[in-house]
Amino acid sequence: MHVHTVIILLLLCFISAGVYGDDTDVPAPAVLVLHTKTDFEDDLASDSVLGPLTQAHKLLFAQMDQSVNLEFTSLARADRLLQKSQPVCALFRRKTLSRQQAYLFSLPIAFGISHALYQQALSAPIDRRFLNEQGEVMSLSALFDARPHENIVVIANASYGNALDNHIAAINADQKALRYAADVNNSQAKMLAKGRATFALLTPAEEAAHRQQYGPQNFRVYTIEGVPKLAKAHVMCNRQPASRRYIAQINRALEAVYTAPTMHQAYQQTHSESHWGIIRSALQEYSNQARVTSLVEP
Repeated sequence: MHVHTVIILLLLCFISAGVYGDDTDVPAPAVLVLHTKTDFEDDLASDSVLGPLTQAHKLLFAQMDQSVNLEFTSLARADRLLQKSQPVCALFRRKTLSRQQAYLFSLPIAFGISHALYQQALSAPIDRRFLNEQGEVMSLSALFDARPHENIVVIANASYGNALDNHIAAINADQKALRYAADVNNSQAKMLAKGRATFALLTPAEEAAHRQQYGPQNFRVYTIEGVPKLAKAHVMCNRQPASRRYIAQINRALEAVYTAPTMHQAYQQTHSESHWGIIRSALQEYSNQARVTSLVEP
């Protein structure tokens, strides 16, 4: 082989190494973490014990090895960004059967009591024929078929969990008052209080926050048949390698979140003793699971 040929081959190898390098020298792409709460980032900077959802994420981020690339957006835009090829995650998401097929999920970040049906007390109480022996609404669609001039506030593009999503899907479209704002929980209770809707789906914590800000409200509340008592908020990510690593990092940090005294304080401040008992059992269960799965990739 001629000397000049050898030199050219060596130069090509050097250029190739310089261009492509070792994969370990290329930094992993930053994960974009989306949220839909308007005051969330300001609350994270607070020194106070916060509501359970925010307090859990504050404790989680403090355990992470890197700063979090947070961005506030709407639910609809978050769903679009999750379809991108860049690593993207969304906070405060329910795990449903359809979502599990498309996305990765962390262990639960925070727990709460599930949505119930809140009713404006100026309207007639729900007839007992729509309630089971436990006083739960058996079918939302049957209820609204019998009350065609009444409506229910529903968050557009949101999931309430498998069971409640099925209930909502069966309600007549013209009886659903859709809310599209990014941070809508408080406005639902406002619509109910002002008589702009007859029913709304609220959690006890959301109703309590509204009551604390605006005073006692004259609502009736009904639980819904088939809806689990406990609700769980997860981090949901698209199926990118960096997203998968991010989920694994979250799961490793969660045992410390579940057992933190300030986390327990946040739950106790916002839930009744019976509801706190349900959440405490879940924290114990998932603390054990986090300990076992902390080194396992999702």
